[in-house]
Amino acid sequence: MKLFCAIFFCASALTVTNTIAAPNVIPIEDFVKHSTYSNVKISPTGEYLAMTVDRGDQDVLTVLRTSDLSVVKLNQLPDKKSVGSFYWTSPNRLMFNAVRKLGKYEQPFGTGEWYAVNADGSLARPLIYYGTRDATQKGKTVGSERFSLLDTLRDDDTNVVMEVSYPRSSEGAGTEVVLMDTISGRRKSLARAPKENCGIALDASKQPRFAVCSSSKDEDGEYAERSELYRRDDSGKWTLINASKTGGKHLSVEYTAPDGTVYARQSDDKAPAAAQP
Repeated sequence: MKLFCAIFFCASALTVTNTIAAPNVIPIEDFVKHSTYSNVKISPTGEYLAMTVDRGDQDVLTVLRTSDLSVVKLNQLPDKKSVGSFYWTSPNRLMFNAVRKLGKYEQPFGTGEWYAVNADGSLARPLIYYGTRDATQKGKTVGSERFSLLDTLRDDDTNVVMEVSYPRSSEGAGTEVVLMDTISGRRKSLARAPKENCGIALDASKQPRFAVCSSSKDEDGEYAERSELYRRDDSGKWTLINASKTGGKHLSVEYTAPDGTVYARQSDDKAPAAAQP
């Protein structure tokens, strides 16, 4: 009897101890739910904070004043489109693209549209959009072109540099770099890639300087996967400076320093890629 009581007492004490030591259980939802606020970015002068806010089937862009965190403007796109990536293009202006949510946990897909707006909501402009709009509205309607931002131009409060990829089936297929006015939507061509399937990198002065192109044919027209690196001179002429076949060393330009040093990434698809000047 004494032995039974001793065992019962020890078991009870152990239960109490385990109960006290057990941490609070964290709901599984906390690990998989979407963040309400994300992609927070401060304006160049520190006056504003911009962030995307998850509102279920749509993400909106909210601007706060840093002095008291009061809401300055909430930007919501029509047709249940969400704000995707956004950038401060000046101390008072934002540029962002539109995406659509397919489901609660699936990756949103870009619509190809870009917009710009001041921090207080003024001068809202569709810069790149699809479909037919009134001729008095600024911006340009595009088809299957795809735009991506290359640089916000720190010393230019009006323009940004964008890369435009045209489909192979269209006239003038390939890649182009344009200077875009974030207020009017007007574009000025800066350079065209030397061939199709290229990505373009800027130099320290924000000029199109390098192009990394992929090709499925060699100089003789035979099938062979190739990676080619071109350099553009001040006259606009492109010169091939590196080419490698599958299994060779591929170079891509990552950054050009103010002193002219070019940092490139080298990869042979075997060992990890490495950066080098």
